[in-house]
Amino acid sequence: MANELEQSVLKKAQAWLDGHYDEATKKQVKYLMDNDMKELVESFYKDLEFGTGGLRGIKLHPDFQGFALNDRRLLPIFESAQDDFVFEIHIGSDDPLDKAPSSPFMLADLMRSFPRLRVIGAHFGGYQMWDYSLEALGDFENLWIDTSSTTPYVTPSLLQRLLARHSPDRLLFGTDWPLYDPAHELERLRTMSGLSEDAIERILSNAGRLLGIGA
Repeated sequence: MANELEQSVLKKAQAWLDGHYDEATKKQVKYLMDNDMKELVESFYKDLEFGTGGLRGIKLHPDFQGFALNDRRLLPIFESAQDDFVFEIHIGSDDPLDKAPSSPFMLADLMRSFPRLRVIGAHFGGYQMWDYSLEALGDFENLWIDTSSTTPYVTPSLLQRLLARHSPDRLLFGTDWPLYDPAHELERLRTMSGLSEDAIERILSNAGRLLGIGA
C-alpha cells in the first residue's frame, strides 16, 4: 500500500496526465506510475525531471531582473538545467565592461563552465558590445546567437563580420518585438547582410530545429 508521500506523488502525477503537457512527458510519467514508484518519487521530489511540463526554455535578462550573469547563485540552476532547457540570455550593456551585468566574456565563461548548457546569446551575443562579442564568442557547440536589436545600430560591414563569426546553424532570427517590427527587422537583415535567400531561410528556421518544433 502506498505511503503518504507516494500517495501525494501519485496525485500530482495524475494531474500531469490530465493536464495540457506534452505527450512524451505523459507517457514517461504513466510508465513510472505503473512500473517504478521509487523513480517516480525521485523524479518529482529530487531530480525535478518533470518540472518542465514541456517547457523548452526560459529568458534571463540580468539588467532588468537585477543580477549579474556571473552571480554564483546561478551555478546550481545552470548545472541542473543542462540537457533539459534552452536559456535565452540578454547579453550586453551600455555600461562599461567592468560594470555591466552581462557581457560576451561572462557568456563565454558560462559556456566553458557548462559545456552541455544550451544558450541563445541575444543581440549577437553583446548589445552595444559587438566588438567584444567577436572576440569572445563563436567557438561553443551549444551556443546559438540571435539577430535582435542589432541591425539598427551596426554598419553592414560589422553585421557581416558578426554573421561570419558563427556557424550558419547557430544563427537565429530575432526582433525584440514590440521594440522593432519583425518585417522591418527581416528587411534590414536581408539588405545589410549580403546573405543569399537560402541563407536567410536557414536563419529563419533554425529555432524550430533547436526547440524540436520544426523541420
